[in-house]
Amino acid sequence: MERKIILSADSTCDLGGELQKQHHVHFYPFHIILEGKDYQDNVDIYPEQIYQAWRERR
Repeated sequence: MERKIILSADSTCDLGGELQKQHHVHFYPFHIILEGKDYQDNVDIYPEQIYQAWRERR
């Protein structure tokens, strides 16, 4: 009997696109709310933008 395995990861693992494609990993982005707007991590907003927003509010 063949077992089917589904690999999944969320955006916090920072899995590169090449590995994601190579191993058919299902990717689930975290939701980030910044200034009242909802973003999807690594889809609508990227780490550098999040860090920049944090630096600007210090």
